Amino acid sequence: MKAPLLLHIILLLGGSVLFASCQYDNGSVLPFIRRVTKVSLPDKIAIISEYDQGELEAGGKYQLEQKDIGSFLSKYPFHPIDQQYLYSSHFNQMGKSGLFPLSDSIPLSDKSHLKYFYGCKKGNDWLFTLDEKSGELWIEVQYPDFQGQGPGCKI
Repeated sequence: MKAPLLLHIILLLGGSVLFASCQYDNGSVLPFIRRVTKVSLPDKIAIISEYDQGELEAGGKYQLEQKDIGSFLSKYPFHPIDQQYLYSSHFNQMGKSGLFPLSDSIPLSDKSHLKYFYGCKKGNDWLFTLDEKSGELWIEVQYPDFQGQGPGCKI
């Protein structure tokens, strides 16, 4: 009797996660990112890879058009990569766990063209990392878990 009950619970939880992942337009997490962060991303942004960890974090690697890089950099408080960034970013760890191809990781071995900005509000925080030369953009958004506990502001 316990086995069928457990199976129903697993199916219910699995269905909930699937339903939550279907809330994105065309399977993309960009609408979620725009809604939560209120960051005005350029209209033409290419999706390289995306992930939704299912409980705590979603994000992806994107490509901005060359013409949009300068205005995007000037619109938000981007900073050079520093120790605080290295503490805050989970993106490469998500890649190592298999949520997206390792080739889409942030190239921290050459930080000279990388800039970042961090933002937060109650229950969410986000980190945008931009290669100002290539237009590659990595976005991480943390959100509340199933119990409603979200991240706190780190900075």
